Amino acid sequence: MAIVSTTLAADVLRVPLSHIEVPDRVAKHLLERNSQSPSMIAYNKHMAQMTGPMSMQHHFRAKIAQVIGNSNTIPLEQPQYSVVVGNITAGTPPQQFTVSFDFQQQDLYLIGVGCDGASTSDSSETSKNQYDSSVSTTYQNANGTFSADSGYVTGNLASDVVNLGGLNVNLTFGDADEIDWWVNSLPIDGVLGLSASVSQNNIPNLLSQLVPQMTDPVVVMHMNRRYGESYWDNASFIAFGSENIPECQQNWSHPEKTTFDGIFITGMNVSSVSVDGATAEEACNSVVATNHTLQISRWWTPMYASYQVRDLFVKASGALFNQSTWDYEVPCANVTQAKNVNLNLAGGEKITLTPDDYVVQYEDYYGRTVCALYVYSSYDENNHNYDSNSIYLGQQFLNNHCVSYNINTQQMGFAPVAQMQITDQ
Repeated sequence: MAIVSTTLAADVLRVPLSHIEVPDRVAKHLLERNSQSPSMIAYNKHMAQMTGPMSMQHHFRAKIAQVIGNSNTIPLEQPQYSVVVGNITAGTPPQQFTVSFDFQQQDLYLIGVGCDGASTSDSSETSKNQYDSSVSTTYQNANGTFSADSGYVTGNLASDVVNLGGLNVNLTFGDADEIDWWVNSLPIDGVLGLSASVSQNNIPNLLSQLVPQMTDPVVVMHMNRRYGESYWDNASFIAFGSENIPECQQNWSHPEKTTFDGIFITGMNVSSVSVDGATAEEACNSVVATNHTLQISRWWTPMYASYQVRDLFVKASGALFNQSTWDYEVPCANVTQAKNVNLNLAGGEKITLTPDDYVVQYEDYYGRTVCALYVYSSYDENNHNYDSNSIYLGQQFLNNHCVSYNINTQQMGFAPVAQMQITDQ
């Protein structure tokens, strides 16, 4: 499968991305690496409440759900954990590399020639392309050592030409002579860090090195798992230099306060949730004052909210509760009539959720095609507790939205994704 899009402006760098599934032991390692993040601690506490029938329903649907959207019904069977990868080159003449785009690391590093622990066998599933500075006419020794992943990746600093999204950029990066075992377990040749935090290697982080090459200091991401069949090949992308790109609609929302720690987008306050197009009769039941916090992450698929907010989506979609399946079901023929729901943020901005964001289609145990609400309340059937302070948007939201990040101001932005044309190769 291939994505066809219009040509970008010359000053916008665009890199197609793919999601690849990782082995269970690697997933466990990466999850443990992130486990002490304050946002991850809060998320785990939240998920611990999901012990009732609805949590069983979520596990079942996450495996077989199909997303309704863009006139296609595409399977959304997601791995437990995946990494996002893309292709770059380094050196002159260019050497090809597949790197993991990591939003928690600050620097780029490539596996160097003779790297300890790297597999170079052509028959190996994780065969590595290794950076060879000795054959690059543009290589310069950056006179320093490099480390990453809490010291499990080590090497020397190098400066060379890196081609990112079609533009040659002079970058300082790690030439790794030792890598962590999990890097060797995956079909990647290095890691490209996109965190805005300070590098531990006494160099400007990668984003800071890219800023002079950009018209605007903006990174735009579309983390889509809907399109494509081979681990969502080239279905996602990252672009540098402008929000004005054809894959994203140009009605961007920029909340006042946002924080991005590489896993979660947090810091937003939702003052109310409202339904578009409510009649005068419906008006009093179409707004919920919340004062909730909003979090967004690709680490979960559906949407989670308090039962009051969940009930607003029930009203917006006309869903009816099915006691036998524990589903709020919507007649599939009526999904297009479901109403948009607005998350009204403090400061006047809003994020609008369409039926594509909160309704899914799946086939149940009896072979029925079911359209159901993909919004879960944090109601614990056993302990009768409510998590009434948070709204969580997951991969379903990210399938349909572009997310931008301003490197200088650290402000986030959100816009609906534009229609993407999919063609068979």
